[in-house]
Amino acid sequence: MGGKHVHLTLLIRGLKEEGKKVDLVTVRRTWTFRFFHLYPGALYRRFLSDSDERFRHFTMQHVYQLKRNLKNCTANPDVLNPHDVLSANVVHDVCGMKIPIVLTLHGYFTMEALSNRELEEGSPAHTFFIDEERRAYEAASRIISVDNRIKDYLITRFKIPAGRISVIPNAIDTSKFVPPTEKMKLFSRLRLNIPQDRFMILCPRRLVPKNGVKFAVEALSSLKTKIPSALLVIAGDGPERDEIKRLIRARKLQDSVIMAGSVPHEDILTYYLASDVIVIPSIASEGVEEATSLSMLEGMSCGKPVIVTNVGGLRLIVRHKETGIIVNQADSDAIANELELLFRDRDLRNSIGISARKYVESNHSYRTHTKKMILEYAKAIEEDTR
Repeated sequence: MGGKHVHLTLLIRGLKEEGKKVDLVTVRRTWTFRFFHLYPGALYRRFLSDSDERFRHFTMQHVYQLKRNLKNCTANPDVLNPHDVLSANVVHDVCGMKIPIVLTLHGYFTMEALSNRELEEGSPAHTFFIDEERRAYEAASRIISVDNRIKDYLITRFKIPAGRISVIPNAIDTSKFVPPTEKMKLFSRLRLNIPQDRFMILCPRRLVPKNGVKFAVEALSSLKTKIPSALLVIAGDGPERDEIKRLIRARKLQDSVIMAGSVPHEDILTYYLASDVIVIPSIASEGVEEATSLSMLEGMSCGKPVIVTNVGGLRLIVRHKETGIIVNQADSDAIANELELLFRDRDLRNSIGISARKYVESNHSYRTHTKKMILEYAKAIEEDTR
């Protein structure tokens, strides 16, 4: 389950706890969808030589199915809350302007596709998706941005009035992600088969360019001579998997890195509890910067010191040497130096973890987030009736 799906799950839970009725319309990969749509579509895309058109076909296949599902929905909502630009356009196409739309933005749709090498800048597909973005922003009654950079992007690139945008950072379940006791940490390591004497560095990141995972590997390479017990655990998968594996072999780190692959969100807690330090080595890629990383917030909520880079929403949340540590992006030596500091200074490790937990509890609980969203829904409904 990705970050957006975690966000939706918690928002729905919070709304129901507040006594609100919620209906979720999504594309579920049922056997009928797979058999009649997904698999034939995958076969068709094999004959498309243009990667841009393959991305467009895959994306629009899901848009078509979402539109069908929404048309079949019998709910009578007061407000609609899509969580990406294409879903917003589906909502607008099906419902028109009859119901106010509150669009939540978790990132930069087209720019992220460029960063992930799914689109080529200037191609017809790239132009198409830029137009789809603009259409979604213009249709929304209100827009929720998870950080200030996304808000600035909307204002400067698409000329969206600032008054229609609110910044509400991501939230997590602070009652689930809690600091472990020594016994919980021991049990978590036993479950993961990680020796108790290893200094475990967790990098819970999807393997895409903007997540900068290779810099965590390079940092470990520098660190190993000083701290032989250091162990890097990478929890995530993606298109850079083979490149990361080659880097690990080239640096002779096979015994010091565990590639856990894609870890279901319901299992990731065990990794946080087992870890000593968490690294979020994000970088700017094709103009895309990390927003509010759920992995960072979950790690902080577990009372773990996090090392983040000075990009996007990361640097806006972490207070250096108080609730975490900030380093320059793409600087593996800086990451290694801070890891060594945290290894040698247990008191600093503990104090940062305690402060991080307090900060997340106060500012990023899903219940607090839900109350803010309810206010935004009310604003959209009020503005729609004027």
